[in-house]
Amino acid sequence: MTRILLISTLFLLLVSCNDDDDSTGNDSCISYERALITEVDAPTTGTVNQPVNFEVTFQINDGCGAFDEFIETADGNLKIIEVNAKYEGCFCTQAIEMITKSYSFTPTSAGVYTIKFKSSETEFLIVDVEIY
Repeated sequence: MTRILLISTLFLLLVSCNDDDDSTGNDSCISYERALITEVDAPTTGTVNQPVNFEVTFQINDGCGAFDEFIETADGNLKIIEVNAKYEGCFCTQAIEMITKSYSFTPTSAGVYTIKFKSSETEFLIVDVEIY
C-alpha cells in the first residue's frame, strides 16, 4: 500500500510540474530581426497611379525564419525599404536560406523615384525608377 501511495505521489508531482501548457501562448521562441536584402529585380520606368513591382531577395539565418513585412521609410521621392523577418520555433535547422517576395508601391506623381533597399548596416541596393 505504501508503495502505491509513493508511486502515486511521485506521478502527481511530475504531472503538476509540467509547464508545457500551450494555452498560455508562450512566445519565448518567437523573435523578429531585420533581414539583409541581397538582390532586387526592378523596373526602370513606371506610370503614375499604377503599381510598380519589385522582386526582393533576402537572407534568413535558419530554418525557422520567414518573411514578416516590408518596412518603408519615405521622404518625397526617396524610399528606404527594409525586410522584417520572423523567427518562430525553439529548434531550428541551421540553414541560411534565401527568400524572394514582391514589394510594390504606387507613385502619385511623375518624376524619378530613388528606392534604397537595405543590404547591410551601412549599404543599400539603389534603384532609380522614372515615373511618367
